[in-house]
Amino acid sequence: MTFNKNILTIAAAFDPKPFIRTFEGVIEELHQLKIRLQEQCNELESSTRTAEKEYRQNVGDLHGAFAVRNNSYRSSLKRLTFKFAHAGCVSFL
Repeated sequence: MTFNKNILTIAAAFDPKPFIRTFEGVIEELHQLKIRLQEQCNELESSTRTAEKEYRQNVGDLHGAFAVRNNSYRSSLKRLTFKFAHAGCVSFL
């Protein structure tokens, strides 16, 4: 009977309520951290999409500018070749 009495005394002395309250508080903090982290991820994803869009636009602009310059160069080269060919010079193409 003494053994059972000791167990009952220990069980009565152990109150899990403070531990449960602490655990619930930690769970709430983790939930708030999860929300903040998700918001930060959303902001980073949005800014990344914006940066990617700007980059694609810049690459497209550069490609177009290069095509214009390249066409201009080829046109000038054709005119020079035509002038040299009609002037009796040897073509450099």
